[in-house]
Amino acid sequence: MSNISNRHNVHPFVSGTSAPLTGQRLVKIGYKQTAVMTAAGKVAPASICVSVPPLQMSDIQQNLEALLPHISAYLETVQDGVIRSIYEGRMHKLDSVSDDEIGIVACLAHLTATESGSRWSKEYLEAWFDRVLGDNLTVVIAEKLGFELDTPEQEETVNRHLNGYRGLFSGLAGNKVSYQPAQIAGLRRALDVCSLDSESDMITGKVIGKLDEMEKAQKMLNDMLL
Repeated sequence: MSNISNRHNVHPFVSGTSAPLTGQRLVKIGYKQTAVMTAAGKVAPASICVSVPPLQMSDIQQNLEALLPHISAYLETVQDGVIRSIYEGRMHKLDSVSDDEIGIVACLAHLTATESGSRWSKEYLEAWFDRVLGDNLTVVIAEKLGFELDTPEQEETVNRHLNGYRGLFSGLAGNKVSYQPAQIAGLRRALDVCSLDSESDMITGKVIGKLDEMEKAQKMLNDMLL
């Protein structure tokens, strides 16, 4: 992909084939042909890629003073994302935020959660469910069933219900997943018992967004059928 030197060769990008050299990262510059371009008789530029070495921490540290204003500006956009996540994660009901909720530590947590959540895999959502919702839902389900969880049979019944919720939430990782209105309502009720923090707020916001998209798609379909 690249010469082992300070020059790095640029190649056409081939999905599923192009890859970085060992210890490097692949930069992809991609373009898509749009209907507007086609109508105008234009052709999209070719997509390219180049394997480059990662930025060195020593270089960053040496230029830290010059970078600080840009880092500060970038962190302000991250802080905006933190507040958005808190707002969406709390069902769009927010009276105030504290310094701790939007400070540097919260921004770092948001960045970490964003990086992990961008994978949005079934396994990631299962781990999120167990960490954020599992304990609270166990109590809620047991109370609804009138259980004290003092027998193996009661624990098995509660776990069966819990696994149902876990499966529905982790299923949101699919691109074409669609749930019935009753299932969506059940997941929204489950989120009401979520104990939120900076990370779970962000993931909860994404989950709510996915449920909102489902409901909008269902409404559009119903409107078309009327």
